[in-house]
Amino acid sequence: MEIYAGKKVKVKRNLKANETYGGTYFYENMKKYCGGIVTVSTYPDNDNEVEIEEDDGDNYWNIVMFTEIREPKEELNNNGTQEIVESLDKLREEINKRTMYDDAIKENIMNKVREIPVKELSDELYKDVDKYIKEKYGVLPKKIELIKDNTSKTTITGIFHNKFEDIVKIVSKGVPLMLTGPAGAGKNYTLEQVAKALELEFYFTNAVTQEYKLTGFIDANGVYQETQFYKAFKDGGLFFLDEIDASCPESLIVLNSAIANSYFDFPNGRINANKNFRVVCAGNTYGTGADMVYVGRNALDGATLDRFAVIEFEYDNEVERQLAFDDELFKFILALRSAIKESSLRHIVSMRATINATKLLEIGMSKKDILESVIIKNIQIDDLNTIIRKITNESSWKRTLEEIINARSS
Repeated sequence: MEIYAGKKVKVKRNLKANETYGGTYFYENMKKYCGGIVTVSTYPDNDNEVEIEEDDGDNYWNIVMFTEIREPKEELNNNGTQEIVESLDKLREEINKRTMYDDAIKENIMNKVREIPVKELSDELYKDVDKYIKEKYGVLPKKIELIKDNTSKTTITGIFHNKFEDIVKIVSKGVPLMLTGPAGAGKNYTLEQVAKALELEFYFTNAVTQEYKLTGFIDANGVYQETQFYKAFKDGGLFFLDEIDASCPESLIVLNSAIANSYFDFPNGRINANKNFRVVCAGNTYGTGADMVYVGRNALDGATLDRFAVIEFEYDNEVERQLAFDDELFKFILALRSAIKESSLRHIVSMRATINATKLLEIGMSKKDILESVIIKNIQIDDLNTIIRKITNESSWKRTLEEIINARSS
């Protein structure tokens, strides 16, 4: 029987030609056959099977693998037939070698993959999948599990600002909170979501310029007129004071007192704070006074600022992407906003601009009219020239803005 290289087997290595080993007689046979062919006098058992490779010069066989076992062939006298057989055998060996190389490459790749930590591999896979989903479908609704009173759990689903979970945690613990960030970032909507998540009524007041907007008053008929703050304080709920930095600092002393003492003397009598009373305020500045963009802001009293934990509430690109629908519009808004900030210009392009531009785009309004009515508005021509030079990404929105600039310049 003849053994050909190609299949993994087990036999003592470096068997010398014409020697007997394990009851099997090996001898050199036709070296011109590539890979070294040996003939055995008995059928080799499974424990003595390996690949065969010739060791030049020493007349030894280095045993490694074999592919098949055949019955002995009769001597071929025809030279042409013999050459065909030899060619086929060489081809067989070449195929076997390539198979061995391929297997070695595959094994090496698998070994490298096994060396990668599972967490690292899963994190990379998650990033790729997450990127594909966002590019294909936008931001998908997110599920958030909330624990209430350290016992009950509730799951909410929606599109949330990236600060949502932090806000929920702080508010749920009854810590007064102040959000600071640009106009139109979604503070009001996010706090409505927070109130809903915590199963609290939502109460809202904007910029307190007079004390009675918090305390309420008794009218000419002797009837007490309740305020949003009074209802939240008495019955429980989330009270949101927006534009706190546009409020009168003296009026906010009322809020300080109520927060500090957990009771307050309203015009109709003393009220103790409900255990579910929560308070959040928001401003476009840190309470230190006006700046270049928000010129109508007041400096807040230090005692007022000391009452609140502070969270910076910026524009959330993922939420804005979902609101825009049109990806080209979204990218243009981001580039425009960045150029305005970099140029230190007094102009705001908030998420409101993105929302309104999307609505007008859906009803078929031209990009020129959308830009002029809800995005660039009254920006001066010199400022527009400064902005356009800083926008590097080409788009139909940028080209339309260039047309507007050219028209205004002529």
